[in-house]
Amino acid sequence: MKKLALVCAVFAIGCGGSSSGVTIDQFPQKAASAICSQNFKCCDASELAGKTMATCVSNNELALSLLASTVSDAQSKGRASYSAAQMGTCLNGITSLSCADWKSTGDPTNSAACVAAITPKVDNGGACQQPYECKSGNCVGATTTSTGTPVDGMCMPAPSTIAIGQPCTVGSSTACVTGAYCDGTSMTCKAKKVAGQTCDPNGSGDECTNSCDTATSKCTCYVGCSVAGPVTAPGAALSLALLALAMGGARLRRGRRRP
Repeated sequence: MKKLALVCAVFAIGCGGSSSGVTIDQFPQKAASAICSQNFKCCDASELAGKTMATCVSNNELALSLLASTVSDAQSKGRASYSAAQMGTCLNGITSLSCADWKSTGDPTNSAACVAAITPKVDNGGACQQPYECKSGNCVGATTTSTGTPVDGMCMPAPSTIAIGQPCTVGSSTACVTGAYCDGTSMTCKAKKVAGQTCDPNGSGDECTNSCDTATSKCTCYVGCSVAGPVTAPGAALSLALLALAMGGARLRRGRRRP
């Protein structure tokens, strides 16, 4: 997601605060505005080169509209529920982040309020299309046919992960814990790098909390669709997938802490 911060009227959830909530129909524009606000407040000139607030908002709004559509579909099937109040709190939290926190947070949708905005209702063994439909945060086998017809997968137990500092294999099906990546040199899981840290633009792409800027070889502070022109369908699908995985991953981590 992204953020915006010019005047109260264009803030993510407006002057009324989280008490008014953010409906599923309002979510794409308000979330995109919130994220882009932070991008243009906190990222440096090189990261913002070729980008404008308007294109940032429109690109992200398109991607998030796809997410809103899948959430609405999940609700209609009784697989998940959406909370306007929690999303209001989520977006308020995003726009309230200091630039220091914004650059080190990575995915802002991993906050408790953001994850709580979508409640999963499907137990292991039940049909699913998205990770956020599963109480385990793990939907396996969901796909779409060549004609665009969705094919359900199944909610499965949360997969095992590798702790930071432990040996790993790049490309393995067993991944590092959320917030970490498998370093190809040391072959151990390391904490993802934050904005400003040096990264390899030709690497796996997992090194940074956001992404590695190919122009500077540093992790960027810019969150969301980074293209200046209209977002493509594959690009929107990628943003949607990443957000869905973020929500599922955050819920999955919380599930592990339960006794």
